[in-house]
Amino acid sequence: MSALIAAAWVYGPQAVAWVIANGPMLIQMGAAAFVLLSQMFG
Repeated sequence: MSALIAAAWVYGPQAVAWVIANGPMLIQMGAAAFVLLSQMFG
């Protein structure tokens, strides 16, 4: 369990920075997937 906490401590800031850097791309992908699904099941 402590290894998990250590990994979160080390990689957490990197993960946050990655999400911030790739936020617009992730939002576009999520929006595209939502539109696709709503068209398929709508």
